[in-house]
Amino acid sequence: MYRILSASFDTYITDKIVRGNGFRATDANVGQSGTLDLFKLYGENVSGSATNPTELSRILVKFDMSQLSKMVNRGDLDLNNFKAELTLSDVYGGQTTPSKFKLISFPLAQKFEEGIGR
Repeated sequence: MYRILSASFDTYITDKIVRGNGFRATDANVGQSGTLDLFKLYGENVSGSATNPTELSRILVKFDMSQLSKMVNRGDLDLNNFKAELTLSDVYGGQTTPSKFKLISFPLAQKFEEGIGR
């Protein structure tokens, strides 16, 4: 059996340095953004005394697990034969993009709010 379950919430958080004033947005939740921007930038901007800072983002994705619970309870899903995949796609924006990299996903210990962004 093959099922597609979409995420119920998603956002990304970043510590991006805002060019011009050197402010580092350490608590930036972009909320309902149309894309999930995943990046790690080295020395692109300067902030305070850091002359070569690293800026990065993290993607947060939430799935409604009750859908899986219902499938298990109905007998539609055998947990002994269960496999899940997370598929993310690149949205080409004209910039050079990396290749041959790995992403690691971790479960969150706390809930998060998607927010509304700007």
